[in-house]
Amino acid sequence: MPERQFNLFERARDPDIKLKDDSAWMEHAMKLADKVLPHGEIMGEDIQHIVGIGKPSSSHSWGRLTSRLKRRGVLQETGRFRKSKSRDNKSHKYEIYWRPGHPENS
Repeated sequence: MPERQFNLFERARDPDIKLKDDSAWMEHAMKLADKVLPHGEIMGEDIQHIVGIGKPSSSHSWGRLTSRLKRRGVLQETGRFRKSKSRDNKSHKYEIYWRPGHPENS
């Protein structure tokens, strides 16, 4: 057993570890997604292809963006998944979300 136990909080304060701050990107992405996402079915990967959304500094920010959109009611879970449209994602399965406000539900 090591002499000193690993302490996550000490490690996070370590100046060599740079935590990436995507707060400005996240704010921009939230507004843009709410404005331009179509109503109806949306795959998680579709969010990444919104024109003008840009790229976050961390790939994990895409998941955080999707979670925030769900919390705000912009997207709703359907419990269904579909293979990626992009070959680059090697058929990774993405969740299908429902964007409320579709004319069939109005």
